[in-house]
Amino acid sequence: MKQALFNRKEKERLTSTELKIINFAENNPKDFYDYSIKQLSKKNSVSISVISKLTKKVGFNSLKSMQFYVYHSYLNSQNIEENNDKNTESVILNKLFNYYRESIYQTAHLVDLNQIFQAVDLVLKSKSIFLYGAGSSFLSASELSINLQKIGINAISFKDFHSFLLITSQIKKDSNDAIMLFSKSCNTKEIKHVLKLFKEKSVPFYLITANKSMLNEFENIIIYQTLEQDKRLVSISSKINQQFVSDLLFLFVLQKKIKNFDEKYVENIKVLDDWNNN
Repeated sequence: MKQALFNRKEKERLTSTELKIINFAENNPKDFYDYSIKQLSKKNSVSISVISKLTKKVGFNSLKSMQFYVYHSYLNSQNIEENNDKNTESVILNKLFNYYRESIYQTAHLVDLNQIFQAVDLVLKSKSIFLYGAGSSFLSASELSINLQKIGINAISFKDFHSFLLITSQIKKDSNDAIMLFSKSCNTKEIKHVLKLFKEKSVPFYLITANKSMLNEFENIIIYQTLEQDKRLVSISSKINQQFVSDLLFLFVLQKKIKNFDEKYVENIKVLDDWNNN
């Protein structure tokens, strides 16, 4: 079904050739997102220069930005959880796949590797790592904690805020302990409280969030992208992107810490085999 992605006044300023691209985007958002500029040019029988000029004319600094806008709008119109006759099993599968694919794609292009490397260095030089997340954020905090434990790093995850607060409030600036917080919005009372506490005490911590405004307040932040759902019962985009960052952090820690990975792997397998054979 066609979506009105651009308003009437914007369209009135466009030439008939430019409108061919706009109509193609509104009628075929997935193809518009996937096509290269050469493919769009050939498919619509317009020149590449026309597409480049159109991009600027409708307020985008690049074709890729325009494609993101079109596809994001398309995904937002696809309510995965809505109960209607059109939501067959294959339709739901494709909608969920599209959400995951686009979310991870945008995060992969947004994430700052320098921040990832600094977080990895913090993990490697710390005596203990304390991780916290509420709701689905706890899944990523817990997964990172478990993975770090597998390679000999003392990591503990919490989903009970009171336990987390009681332990981390005792951490001193020079204690060689560190903290990682997973929070999409950073707007909860709990997260606001500990951020203020850790900042006042100069306790080393890293914040993994989708809230870009936090960049104005803190330096140690890893930002991921989310696709907002108009209606939702479950968190889709934020959950998969936090897990993406969690795994990315672990793989870089693994790369730096384990030089003899094959030997470590064999050692772990032996421990598990000894247990299974008992």
